[in-house]
Amino acid sequence: MSPGTIVTTQLLLELYGRGGAQTATVYLPTVSERTDAEERLIITSKNAVRALETQGASDALVAITAAALAAVDHSDGMALLLVADEAGIALQHSMVRPISHPLTHVGPCPLLMPMIAAVQPDRKHLTVLLDRAGADLYFRESVGAPIETKTVEGVRDDIQKVHPGGWSNHRFAQAAEEAWEKNAKQVVEQMLADYSDVDQIIAGGETRMVGFLDEHIPERLRPLAVVEASRHADSDAFLDAADLALRDLAAGELAEEIRVMNDSIGSDTGAAGQDVLQALVSGRVAKLYVGNDSLETDRMTARFDFSQNQVLTSGGVEAPLTDGAICLAMATGADVTVLPETARGLVDGLAARYRY
Repeated sequence: MSPGTIVTTQLLLELYGRGGAQTATVYLPTVSERTDAEERLIITSKNAVRALETQGASDALVAITAAALAAVDHSDGMALLLVADEAGIALQHSMVRPISHPLTHVGPCPLLMPMIAAVQPDRKHLTVLLDRAGADLYFRESVGAPIETKTVEGVRDDIQKVHPGGWSNHRFAQAAEEAWEKNAKQVVEQMLADYSDVDQIIAGGETRMVGFLDEHIPERLRPLAVVEASRHADSDAFLDAADLALRDLAAGELAEEIRVMNDSIGSDTGAAGQDVLQALVSGRVAKLYVGNDSLETDRMTARFDFSQNQVLTSGGVEAPLTDGAICLAMATGADVTVLPETARGLVDGLAARYRY
């Protein structure tokens, strides 16, 4: 996953390039389900401003951040990421996934790791809710409300099986099965026509229809993720189940990422530890792996010249190792995956897979 395609604009890259100017990063929950959501947001915003002062932010930086936080509405997503320096707000991003607690950081570069970790489970996907007559398609790029919803209705003739007992029962039952499969194929055709770039399909509904759908989707969309649901029930419950399926898929992919990372290190097509920094500087890294040390108070550091994308032995600015590595990854076009800090294979919180 490339942080540059998710959270940044050229402004953020310029932020890195301003010679390590003092930067404030703020994460705030903005959940609106509670009746006192507005009051809680005001309190957490004021607490974040005080935390920035305690962490040594300049008066100008505190004022810029405080003004931006005062304008935030609690209905803007589930959480807020704000990045600023004395030149202004570099990034204000509404997150669709909630965060458990506020987090503030003052340093020479932003603390992007919690945001990258939060969006890693996200991918373009279709949730498909089927019955014998067709399906409802929900296109999403993350959890929560769909970006777009469509309905595909197939033929309704012959979709009901007859009760057993008649001499022609087998013929009618076969006709019903064929009608169901025809409708499922029509759903697949519509999906591929309208949403050719999705990465995952999550399906629910009548078991036989889900089976037909699985038979006809292309290989690139396998395995099909299946959840229990009914087209005649509340679609919100189906989307909630799909959110859990996304989480489980992401957990499996993260385990596979760790395996690939260790295979790369073992075969000398990757590296771990501070050797990764020089590999980033030279543009050799395809995938950067960082351990999530964002909650640690004593983070390992190195010296950087962010304006030149260099790692130094002296001079420059001192920044947390993982934050600086993410900056270099953004500058050199490397993807970033955030792993648990204790993931096997990480050394000093870093590992990498080289470009082929």
